Amino acid sequence: MKTAIIQLDPFDNVISIREKIAWSKTQRILLVWPNKGKIKLDPMDIILILRSAERLGAQISVVTDEPVIINQLKELGVSIFSSIPEAQKKPWRKPKIRDQAILSKNSDRNWNQINFDRKSQNQNKELTIHIRWIVFAVGLLSTLFIILIFIPSAQITLSPMLEKQSVQMNFRSDPTIKEINMTGAIPVNIVEIEIEGQLEGNSTGIIRIPDKKATGEVTFRNLSDKEIFISEGTIVRTGGDPLIRFETTKEAILKPGIESQIEVPILCLSGGTIGNVPVGSITSIENDLGGNIVVVNNDAIYGGVDIKTFSPTENDYQKLKIELIELLEMKSIEEIRATNSQAILIPKNSIRIDEIIVEERIPAVGDPAERYVLRVRANVSGWVLTEEDVEKSVELAMNADLNSQFNTNEKDIDIEIIDDSVIMDENGLQWEVKATREISPYIDENFIIQNILGLKIETAKSIIKNEIKLSNEPIIVISPSFWKYLPFLPFRINMVIDGK
Repeated sequence: MKTAIIQLDPFDNVISIREKIAWSKTQRILLVWPNKGKIKLDPMDIILILRSAERLGAQISVVTDEPVIINQLKELGVSIFSSIPEAQKKPWRKPKIRDQAILSKNSDRNWNQINFDRKSQNQNKELTIHIRWIVFAVGLLSTLFIILIFIPSAQITLSPMLEKQSVQMNFRSDPTIKEINMTGAIPVNIVEIEIEGQLEGNSTGIIRIPDKKATGEVTFRNLSDKEIFISEGTIVRTGGDPLIRFETTKEAILKPGIESQIEVPILCLSGGTIGNVPVGSITSIENDLGGNIVVVNNDAIYGGVDIKTFSPTENDYQKLKIELIELLEMKSIEEIRATNSQAILIPKNSIRIDEIIVEERIPAVGDPAERYVLRVRANVSGWVLTEEDVEKSVELAMNADLNSQFNTNEKDIDIEIIDDSVIMDENGLQWEVKATREISPYIDENFIIQNILGLKIETAKSIIKNEIKLSNEPIIVISPSFWKYLPFLPFRINMVIDGK
């Protein structure tokens, strides 16, 4: 007899299995359960599968090793095998689905009868009026108790009395200190910058400068028998040191003959009294005529005038340089502070002019000028002490001195450098600081909450004021607003510390 082997999948259900049986069209059908996964079938599903096979005139057998399915199939009289070859060799039993259906109906009828009997017994047992009232009262009290515990909530706002903590500390700083400590040791930051400045001053030196030029006449004498033309601008000069030069202011013709001579007017090329020379000083000619003629001034040359004026001296520039260096030092402090926002102290005595890059004098010493300018560009270094470092040291000292009954405030510490306390010598820098900050009393929130659970608002306020110094009356807000007692559970109370 032909046998249809149907391999089942984990996703198969009663509908898909019945369709596969219908498509097999054979009298013997072997259902093979999957090795992996489970097919979800209850006993009624198996009965429906067997009835479908019975209507088609087919006999069902199963290959599976699942204990639950095996038990269900054995109760229905279905043949069960461990492998396909075994199923093909051994005979198959006919399922007992009709008897099982009857058994199922009888079981359902018996179960329904038991339920009906129980309901009938329960209906006959009616509660007395006293028991009903007790049950009602217990339910009502339970409801009120739950409302009392869980619904009310409270927020308590406290403003503790703030106090001032002050400390006056001596600080010391030098480049060898590397770490901050509570005894006042502060590291030094050495900052280098390039800075430029200039100053003007009034000249104190007096000098003479040429004004008017000297004039006069010289006599030219011919040494030849030829006529000699002397052009305007012919240069003649003195023979001594320094050489003073003059020029003729008009042309002249010297007649032939050794004894021929002529007087020609001259003007000194240099202004001032340098052109005033005595008789016989001018003896030289600066051109080709010098071999044929000679020149001499038979009268003194005069008319040259000098005038007095101011001029910067070396002492002027030295004095101005001292002032300019002081100005650059002050300017350096300002620029270092501008580029170091955390700088709290830049000692003036720490500023050093490391190198003068450019020193420009306008005008030079001895040149005429009523005012003069000194311009300097230099490399400057200085010490910087930061507010952050000072605040850390102060905070360490304050915390060490703080009573355990107080908390620090998160606000900054006010730091003031004491006037005239900054001293710098070969041992380093010493200075003093006065620091203050606000502190608030320590509040044990859990302790306060535990002591006011379930109390009236006014009673709770009185307890809080006895425990803590407050700047304002404690504020207690309860929700719902009509409720006048604080919650009984701590987690329903929220405490807010004003300023924390």
